[in-house]
Amino acid sequence: MKLVMNYTKNYLKSLVTIIFGIAIMLSGNSFGADKQIALTVNECAVSASVNGGSGCDADQCASEAGCICTKKGDFITWKLDNEVDSDFKLKFSGDSPLKDNCGKNFKKSERKCKVKESLTIGQSFDYQVVMQGCDNGSDPRIIIQ
Repeated sequence: MKLVMNYTKNYLKSLVTIIFGIAIMLSGNSFGADKQIALTVNECAVSASVNGGSGCDADQCASEAGCICTKKGDFITWKLDNEVDSDFKLKFSGDSPLKDNCGKNFKKSERKCKVKESLTIGQSFDYQVVMQGCDNGSDPRIIIQ
């Protein structure tokens, strides 16, 4: 009888552990989301548009096409038009919300960056997408949810 009780207790512990693990895996916070911003270039002018929606509430971005709302630990990918053969960088007006200052150096075609975990919900970061050889670029925004 004691053996059956121990077996049942261990079985229930294992079952609870498995269910808890699956719940964590399926929660939205366990994996960083991947959001993509499409960059269209016309000489030095860069326009940014978010693929798949900004993820923001109506009042957070107003009508800014390049504005995106994201969570700590999410990934953001900036991707140039296929026809553009130039380098770009991300230039933040203050601190960067991106891990390891991702995007600060010129790079071709595409840049995938992880949002820092140490940020505060509601923080907003203005930046420019600057093409190599140009002084100014677009001025989109990242808002932390």
